[in-house]
Amino acid sequence: MDVEYQIQIPPLIKSRNWKKVHRTLVTNSSVAKRLLREVDTMGLSCLELALGHQAPVEIIRVMLENIELSRFHHSHDAHCLHIACLNGAPLDSIDLLLSKVDTLITYPDADLRVPLHHAVEFACINTDEANDRYSHELMHIIYRAKPKMIFAADRFGDSPIDLVHIMQLKSKDQNTSEYKKLEKIQNVLRSFATAEYRKRKLQWENESFHAVDILNEVIDDDFSRAIGRNYNSLESSNYSEETNRMYVSIGTNDKIVQGSDKECRSEILFKKTDRTINQDVNA
Repeated sequence: MDVEYQIQIPPLIKSRNWKKVHRTLVTNSSVAKRLLREVDTMGLSCLELALGHQAPVEIIRVMLENIELSRFHHSHDAHCLHIACLNGAPLDSIDLLLSKVDTLITYPDADLRVPLHHAVEFACINTDEANDRYSHELMHIIYRAKPKMIFAADRFGDSPIDLVHIMQLKSKDQNTSEYKKLEKIQNVLRSFATAEYRKRKLQWENESFHAVDILNEVIDDDFSRAIGRNYNSLESSNYSEETNRMYVSIGTNDKIVQGSDKECRSEILFKKTDRTINQDVNA
């Protein structure tokens, strides 16, 4: 019986046969616990498969009742919240994950990207206009869980808003619907960055540290060149790298990067991997 459950559950998830998945999991608790520790040939657990295939929150809840999420398997150095954001899992399932282990929101994957990076990536590569509202709600949920992640940098040094800038570079025509969608995403993220900057500015001023002191060091007639030229002088500051990303996020979309490197990185950042589950299944 145990072997039968282990063989059948991944295909049931991939076919979105949620009634049978639910019945399988609730029939035998000991089987469910063993089953949920198994991974498929791609290294994905049943929980990750379910999140990647937009399982109803009832399925996710039953799975979470049978595992200890804080010690759960991380495939490709990505946690289940990365999988959920990258594949557009239901918002109530994402809320449930965060309620179980709130530290998931800051957990980096192999590319040092946090869930907000993946939520933005999903919004950028989503081609279904019906999902636009969902994408924006997803970004809001992930941002509110840990606002400072708006300035988190991946291994390329890119924050979530930088991913949008890179996608804009690939779009040659600013009049297309695709470019306009990216502009909307950019505006949402910029509002996040501005809100977080204002909050930190107030904190710094309360600590007798004035944000204008850093601005005077890095801003002149050409904002972007100033950041590029004076970046090394900020290395010793406790606020250096994050503050630099903060000003780029709220002030300009002309981040200093060599053109050839931009194209290369855009291909790396948005190359589909086996973490984008639906593409692998439908291939």
